[in-house]
Amino acid sequence: MSDNETRNVTQAFPELGFYALAGAPTSNRDIIDEVRQAEHMGLGTAFISERYNVKEAAVLCGAAGAVTERIRIATGVTNPNTREPMVTASMACTMNELTDGRFVLGLGRGIATLQTLYAIPQVTTAELIDAAEVLRKVLGGGMVMGHQGATGWKGMLYLGAGTPANVPLLVSAFGPVTLAAGGRTFDEVLLHTYFTDETTTRAVETVKNAAMQAGRDPDDVVVWSCLATVGDHLETEVQLRKTVGRLATYLQGYGDLLVRTNRWDPEVLDRFRSSQVVTSIGGAIDQVATTGQLEAIAELLPPEWLSAAATGTPSQCVDAIEAQFALGCDRVILHGASPDELAPIIDEYASRTGPSDAAAEDRRRARERALRLDAARRTNRSPREPSGQPSNDRTGAAVDGRAGAPTDLIVHSLDDITAEWTTRALVAGGAIGEDQTIEHVTVTQIGTGQMGVCARVEFARPDAPASPDGPVGARGPGSVVVKFASPSPMVRSFMGPTGYLGEVGFYRDLAGQVAIRMPRASVCQYDGDDSSFTLVLDDLAPAVPGDQLEGITLDEAHIAIEELVRLHGPRWNDPTLRDEPALAPLTEGEAMIQTVYTMAVPGFLTRFGPVLDRHGREVCELLMTGTERWLERGPSVKTLVHGDYRPDNLLFDRTGSPTTISAVDWQGVRSSAGQIDIAFLFGTALDPDIFERNEDALLRRWFDGIQRFGVVYDWDACTADYRWASIGALQTTIFGAAFSEPTARGEQMFTRMITGQMRLIARLNAIELLR
Repeated sequence: MSDNETRNVTQAFPELGFYALAGAPTSNRDIIDEVRQAEHMGLGTAFISERYNVKEAAVLCGAAGAVTERIRIATGVTNPNTREPMVTASMACTMNELTDGRFVLGLGRGIATLQTLYAIPQVTTAELIDAAEVLRKVLGGGMVMGHQGATGWKGMLYLGAGTPANVPLLVSAFGPVTLAAGGRTFDEVLLHTYFTDETTTRAVETVKNAAMQAGRDPDDVVVWSCLATVGDHLETEVQLRKTVGRLATYLQGYGDLLVRTNRWDPEVLDRFRSSQVVTSIGGAIDQVATTGQLEAIAELLPPEWLSAAATGTPSQCVDAIEAQFALGCDRVILHGASPDELAPIIDEYASRTGPSDAAAEDRRRARERALRLDAARRTNRSPREPSGQPSNDRTGAAVDGRAGAPTDLIVHSLDDITAEWTTRALVAGGAIGEDQTIEHVTVTQIGTGQMGVCARVEFARPDAPASPDGPVGARGPGSVVVKFASPSPMVRSFMGPTGYLGEVGFYRDLAGQVAIRMPRASVCQYDGDDSSFTLVLDDLAPAVPGDQLEGITLDEAHIAIEELVRLHGPRWNDPTLRDEPALAPLTEGEAMIQTVYTMAVPGFLTRFGPVLDRHGREVCELLMTGTERWLERGPSVKTLVHGDYRPDNLLFDRTGSPTTISAVDWQGVRSSAGQIDIAFLFGTALDPDIFERNEDALLRRWFDGIQRFGVVYDWDACTADYRWASIGALQTTIFGAAFSEPTARGEQMFTRMITGQMRLIARLNAIELLR
């Protein structure tokens, strides 16, 4: 250890960090001495990178945390797709407890070439955001049920009661999309080594502006400069390996990205790659190149490329470190050197406590912010909660339904869905990179579009291998489903402030809280000015929509009931449902429901009266006067309901065994009796005779299923609420029939639905609830 052994150990530089086990260490045990020494020197954070062979981050973080008391321990970084989120959350929670709140969970993409070799899917920005969203909720003590996001389908994620851990989340970011996601979603953002001053300034501005637009305090989102720090007190060969060798290795792995980000000359990169000295090296240059090879490579790299580092004397290195604060960075990693190698530079940094100047003022502000944030996080008080931001804003500004939110991706007709629009939508949703382009799309309408329009958009993915079976020049196939508002002004005026806004809010706020199968929405926008909206949904093909006219089989009814269990159970009798903005449009509309039926029923009777018997017409007439009485008489328990649960709104994948069913069309989502969905399914989807013979078994399957969620609910209350819900299911049908544009299939569909629901109401004698 150097002279800094005698330094007062309470002196700290929370604004500085270092990478443990930099380069290719001889032993992972070196981390123990390194973190102890770094803590003694006063460094604020020890970053621990991960390799797939012998540098497993969780083990190394545990070792570092166990032998230190003050220094923060950060993964720098791990990939969100190499561990299940429960395993990552458990690791973070364990580390948080072990270190008394000193742990930082850093996530990143990894190196694409290695992931390809190991057959590990490459990480998208959407996956980074989705992983952060899920992990933040689980680490906060919450439960995630049936999550279907960019990271895939997850059943239940829950660490258990009493385990909230305020773990800061960090993201390693390169391009503007990920940088902006860092500002919106993460607590800390790690820039890459060998960023030029111009690139660093631009990156900081991107992060801070995104944070501000998300309603966050930009000062509470930490931006780390990762500054190669190599003093001239080291041996010449070591200096070469840590500067020329390290930059050359980056150019080997992802040179195009680094050159493009720094706006360097790509021809220089081409000459570097084609040079005999580079092509002759079999492996990472910084690990296997000889001194002679490194000297030859140094001749290939422009001096300005290598100047984005802290090199020279300790004083010159500190000048470079201080310059990072002037560029807007909050903290600086002294990258590529061990604490022993950094000792003279830290001594110089510590000695600069003289008269105040601009650099000293920058350091002081950075240190004060670091101390404030670190102290707040260790006491589990979050200083960075975004005001008014949704907890699961998967794609940032692209996913929102609030007034003033972006509406640049809203489409109004199939003609609006062009290749250019698809490119922007996929970039916003994180499915492709900003530098990728969709060249051609095929748009095919799905369904008849009673309340909105759905289309499958097929395209050639720019990042997939060429497909020998596709059209000439096509690459791997990809597709999404785009849903947007009806072209009918009447439908839009009715559905906009209720169904459209509710569906946008559901995908934004609630989809991750239930376990029912459904597609993920990567882009979701609503414009209240003309009641228009647009969703970009995952295409669940080969699943196909059900057919309302054909109905479903008894076996499929049982599967559909199991999916309802996963919808109704997680938020069963949850009083906070009344505060969910996504449910407000329909739930708050109950106060006007009597007026609405008074307006809707006469037109409905004119259109469908001939198919109703005397009992059916009487039910309709009583809806105009007795709906408020019906509302007052139930239900005993409320939960989250789909509201329009029928074959046309379900996707059936019959390619495997058993069939799987996913729910779509969430425009009727609200807080009500779960039996609303059951009555809707029973009354509209099953052959009446088959249904009535199996009604008790189906209802009991649902009743028994929700008990798995700790529901306290007796059978008598269940059957009473079921009777009440039969009226509610019919109301949805009347709404749809009264405010939709007539089509031949639509008339057939509504006729079947109405007659089936009226038969159910008559058998349950539910008409008495309207009197």
